[in-house]
Amino acid sequence: LMKRRNILFGGVSAAITALPISSSAHAAANCLPIFHPAFGQLQRCSVAVQGLNMNPQQCPNWCWAACCQAIFDHAGISTSQSHFVQKVFGHGAVCGKATGPMIKAGVDGPWQAKNGQSVMASLGIVLDTENGIFHPNPLSVVWDEINANRAVISGSLGHAVLIHALDYTVGPVGTQTEAVHIRDPFPGNPPLSIYSPQQFYGVNFLATLRIQ
Repeated sequence: LMKRRNILFGGVSAAITALPISSSAHAAANCLPIFHPAFGQLQRCSVAVQGLNMNPQQCPNWCWAACCQAIFDHAGISTSQSHFVQKVFGHGAVCGKATGPMIKAGVDGPWQAKNGQSVMASLGIVLDTENGIFHPNPLSVVWDEINANRAVISGSLGHAVLIHALDYTVGPVGTQTEAVHIRDPFPGNPPLSIYSPQQFYGVNFLATLRIQ
């Protein structure tokens, strides 16, 4: 459910679509040549976060916790969805929805990696339209994160998913994003789906998650 200036992530949503991403030192792009009758020779490419896995959310309102767990696991930190819930609500059995600031409270701070190393995690809220946080080009943030092999938390209709890949074309007129790919933790929704660029600009929450 969404309330004015208080988006709550959790609960059932309609199936959402996904984005593809570009290349970097960590996320290699796969490209194929194609011919367009108007633009001539183009490259159709896809780039995706490598080695990302997602577990289904463990209660109807823990989509946000499942997204955090997937990113932490990808970074080499073994944790549970209930650990984030514990930090936010004070009890790991609360099947609670969370706003952007609540998710940040559940993420930020020291953690221990699987190898025993101490690390710091930080959630950066890039877009939260109901709380007055905007970005002039949120898709550019997604490109940067995917190229760095990091998934992005996205929220729409009160439901959180992970953006993990992008499809795009490269040609004489520049680079054009074609699709944004997502992973959805809700058991009733397709686990993999796609946003068109137009659908992407309808999201109302985006957050990066950095672990150092």
